[in-house]
Parts: sequence; structure tokens; C-alpha cells
Amino acid sequence: MAGEDLDIRISVSGQKSAYGLLDYVKKRVLVEQALEDILDYAAERAQGHAPEWTGNLKRNIFAGEIVKRGFMFTGNVSVARTAPYAKWVESGTGIYGPFGVPIVPKTKKMLAWQSRYTGVMNYAKSVKGQPGQHFMRDALSETRRIYVPLRLKLLREEINKAT
Repeated sequence: MAGEDLDIRISVSGQKSAYGLLDYVKKRVLVEQALEDILDYAAERAQGHAPEWTGNLKRNIFAGEIVKRGFMFTGNVSVARTAPYAKWVESGTGIYGPFGVPIVPKTKKMLAWQSRYTGVMNYAKSVKGQPGQHFMRDALSETRRIYVPLRLKLLREEINKAT
């Protein structure tokens, strides 16, 4: 969403004997569980950092399915399409957004909007926009810094016990 990904690469290998295959299957299950835990933690943190006006944004943050390609497991944390404004909440709009220019009307002479607090109509030729609230970036940073090292340490211990 904000140009950063939670990039965790875990390789699983096993021997070619029957025992090695059993070890491989055990490792694979443990790795999938660890990645699932990491994604769930990141999704919970993103929900915790997301601003709450109606609650729609928080309700639409979720951990995706884990995909296995070869020896690589991947997954993601996403915002559902029912909250399409999430990218603007994350990165900001107007002068605070990726283009750094004020918001101006495209087809009319003035912007018009109703205040969500007072119900009063507001008019302007341009507005600055809003700064990004970086709920996904903050969740990603927190997950990388705090949870991933702990969960990978636990994964190593689980794999050592299982083999």
C-alpha cells in the first residue's frame, strides 16, 4: 500500500529419506503457522493504528492467504475494496500526498463539502489536503521490529524440537 512490504523469506528443506520427508512436512507446517501468526499480528496492529471515524477502515483490514511457491511462503496484509480511500488515509492528500500539490476543483469554480461535525457547507478555491496517517507503515514497522524476531526465534526452537 505505501510502497513497503513485509518481506519474510523462510526456506524449508529436508532429506530424501522417509524420515527426511516427515521432517520436511513438520517444518512446512511450523513455517506456515509462523507466517500466519506474523500476518495476523501485522493485521491487528494495522487495525489498531487505523483512524476510526466510522470504523469501516478498521473492519476492512485483513491478513491474506499464505501462498507457497517452491520452498518460499508468502502472504500479505490488505485493505478490502470496500474502503477504497485507505490509500489516501495512508499516504495523505493534496500538498501532503505523493504529488505535493493543493486540491483544486476539476469541473467547477469552487470545492464544496459539508462539515462532518457541524453540518455547515464549506466552499474554497483550493485546500491543502490532509497529512498521511500511516497506519499500515506503522504496523509494518512495529511488526518487523518487535514481533518478527521473536516469532522467528520461536520457530527455530519449534523446528529443533520437531527434528
